[in-house]
Amino acid sequence: MIGEYFIYNGKSSEEYGLMFLNKDTEENKEVGGVIEYTTFKHNKSPNYIIQDINYNSYFEFEIEAISEKPLDEDIDSIYNWLLSQPDYKKLYVGDDESYYYCIFTNSSFIKAYGPEGYGIYGIKATMQCDSMFMWKDVTNTYSNEELIETIVENNTSAVKEYTYPNLVIHVGGTGGDITVQNISENRLIKIHSALVGDIITINSFPCYISSYLNDNDVMVYENFNKQFPRLLQGENRIGIVGDIDQITLSYKVGRLVR
Repeated sequence: MIGEYFIYNGKSSEEYGLMFLNKDTEENKEVGGVIEYTTFKHNKSPNYIIQDINYNSYFEFEIEAISEKPLDEDIDSIYNWLLSQPDYKKLYVGDDESYYYCIFTNSSFIKAYGPEGYGIYGIKATMQCDSMFMWKDVTNTYSNEELIETIVENNTSAVKEYTYPNLVIHVGGTGGDITVQNISENRLIKIHSALVGDIITINSFPCYISSYLNDNDVMVYENFNKQFPRLLQGENRIGIVGDIDQITLSYKVGRLVR
């Protein structure tokens, strides 16, 4: 991370010559964050049973970003791009495909004498992430030839909970009823009376279903069994029944911060 350009909110820091100079973080933070377990015990059993887990922490860095040129004329632009965003944005560092989902807060300017005189040559800020994980976007598309057999979607996320993907279904030339089943946990998604040549999008978070050809949202929702897609950690065997030309799963997997 040190001495590298970064991309935040779709924009490269190279435009301003800004590079991460250093980072200050707690080296002793638990790997994967603090996990809290909810347990219960039956009166006639000696064993406790884990009922639920909760990730109860997030990652935070104190960072400095420095430029070799004064930034005084670009401060408004840098502020609007980088600092005090209303919600988390993607941060890529160097050539890494994984990203932090973060905001920068508690910011201040770094003023100093540099190659071009006295001015603002950088910023200090707190980089607050949405969790104890980095993330990587995954998109896998399967054609109708592949869908004849059960497909295997390998969810490599380090997050030990369900992963909720977006599902895009391209309906073929017959239409009708469609079933997408995660056989690994016997979860079925059913769509009735799909239109020929339609593109159906099922989004797990926030939950919604939409149709490219049918703008009657109520009818689309009524023809859906309300089972939104989710993936287990590891291998998921997925079976398809119905007239589907192509199906795409898009989701993000959690990676440990090292």
